[in-house]
Amino acid sequence: MKLYFYSHIFASSIATNIITECIRATKAQPPHIPIPKIVSLTESYISQNYYEAITLDSLAERFAMNKYHLQKQFKRFIGISPSKYLIHTRITRAKELLRSTDNSIEKIAEEIGFGNVSNFTRAFKQYENITPTTYRKTWIEPQITILDEDSFERID
Repeated sequence: MKLYFYSHIFASSIATNIITECIRATKAQPPHIPIPKIVSLTESYISQNYYEAITLDSLAERFAMNKYHLQKQFKRFIGISPSKYLIHTRITRAKELLRSTDNSIEKIAEEIGFGNVSNFTRAFKQYENITPTTYRKTWIEPQITILDEDSFERID
């Protein structure tokens, strides 16, 4: 009976080790795979032409690739879909324009490729959690806090 008990524990230990190694193998990071040229070209094209009407279909046609395969590869290597990358690029550019120009929100929306100001405002708020107008005000009118004497502590 004792021998059976120890061999059962030994077998369970081996099974546990095998299962643990299987789990580790599935979670192991794959070796570094370079970004395919088509993904780099797509990323570069979006970054340089964000103000144009870019769709997954137009990207697939431009790079002579199946749109679903292009989207899958782009997301695999960049981490987000081409459409989200486009919106992110547009919002980043909008933030630069809001900080550095006094162009109207409508003008900026048009300049970065949004069809209309309400689409721009909705997307901006979704990504930044504030409206473009509020974002601009935080840069134009910085918040200054004036401290009085009682706010300071004496250090000896």
